[in-house]
Amino acid sequence: MTKRNRSSKDSNYFEITKANGTTGTELGVPGLAIQMGNVKEDVIEILRGPKRLKLLEEMVKYDPLIGAFNNMFQSQFMNVDWSTEASEKDNSQAEEVKELFDTILFKDLSKGNFDELVLNAMTKAIYGFAIIEPVFKKRDGYKKDKNKSSKYTDGKIGLAKFAPRYQGSIAEWVFDDKFREIVAVKQKDPNTFNEVELPYDRILHFKHNSVNNNPQGQSLYLNTAISYHRKKKTAQSQDQRYDKGFAGILDIELPSAVLDPQTTNANFRAIQEWARTTGLNASTGRTQSIVHPEFAKVNILSSNNDGIDASMIISECNREIAVALLSDFFLVTQKSGNSGALGQSKIKVFKTMINSMLDEVANEINDKLIPMLIDKNALDRNLAPKITHTEVEDLDLTNMLLMIQSADKSKLLPPSMELSNYVVKKILGKDAPETNQEDYDKYLYRSEVLYNNSMDKLDTQSVDEVKEDII
Repeated sequence: MTKRNRSSKDSNYFEITKANGTTGTELGVPGLAIQMGNVKEDVIEILRGPKRLKLLEEMVKYDPLIGAFNNMFQSQFMNVDWSTEASEKDNSQAEEVKELFDTILFKDLSKGNFDELVLNAMTKAIYGFAIIEPVFKKRDGYKKDKNKSSKYTDGKIGLAKFAPRYQGSIAEWVFDDKFREIVAVKQKDPNTFNEVELPYDRILHFKHNSVNNNPQGQSLYLNTAISYHRKKKTAQSQDQRYDKGFAGILDIELPSAVLDPQTTNANFRAIQEWARTTGLNASTGRTQSIVHPEFAKVNILSSNNDGIDASMIISECNREIAVALLSDFFLVTQKSGNSGALGQSKIKVFKTMINSMLDEVANEINDKLIPMLIDKNALDRNLAPKITHTEVEDLDLTNMLLMIQSADKSKLLPPSMELSNYVVKKILGKDAPETNQEDYDKYLYRSEVLYNNSMDKLDTQSVDEVKEDII
């Protein structure tokens, strides 16, 4: 291959580039595969299209381990405080604008409050993204229409509410002709099936771990999906087999002529199909009884280790989920020989992750919402304040205990506050926070709140009753 010498062959390369005006011009594209307004990135079937959101919702709502982690995660970010900072110190105008935004964001919402904005924005942890539409109002005092009513009469443009848009209703991402920038989001009303187009500059779009400008982001629980799906299928199969009283392998004995795969006898082929279907239905627990020809012999070969294998699979899936959630430090027991320093380092990683996700929320508000309000109120953008939050502090102890118990089915936590604190320090190290009686009572109560068969009603016992049952 002849080596190209740009200096000799294209001596005027840079002059041509400058003349053509390519300086500062974007030539490439993000490379996302977009089909009918939807990102086609997932190669795994259970994560494609609407299945993705439904599976993520199911995992968080019904899996004990993932649900406990999500509760602990949520309790952490809801404990931070939010405030505004003036753009410049010792500037009276900047301070006035900062005070105005304090009232707009924290004191004069017609519906909801700022904490609800944060809670809805952080659903990006589950779905990968969150869409919120800010609804504006003019501050002209009390109105019968609550959406237009205000505590102030300064005529400024404020906020009526932060309206969340359910991720499952997002039907299409509308890109520009180069697929570089999103220009709108199409939403389908599940009640009327009408589509509404939301201009992108009118909404707040919160994303987690968005790569290549992927508007869907990445769920915090995405890496647990395969393990959860495998655990669910294993548990369902095992339950079906127990329900039907089948715990072995179905042995169907037929004459060799009947089993000949090359046979042209229609009756023989029908019997082969019967045998195949019967065996499959028995293995999945669908068959309660078997009817067979008199020349066929049907037996059950027992499988003594069947339940053990299922239990091992489920246990391994739980460990994979825990590791994926950065919560495997909860599974570290005294027998492992690992020091508490490992647990402490992972606690720091967990807290850093939450702080980073809260920073993403603050950045979207500072980069998009605050400039919207600055422009609507004809203010100088140089005076725009920014919103900040405090750092995540200690772990929520009640949810931490629930998380440990969910991650270890051998009842790792003893039924007393003193012994539980001892175990927690063995797992997390000497610097682990110490729970008090109130936190421990909450843990006991919540650990015994059970869903009934309908998954709607809760069997709630008093703390004293729960303690008596456990002890």
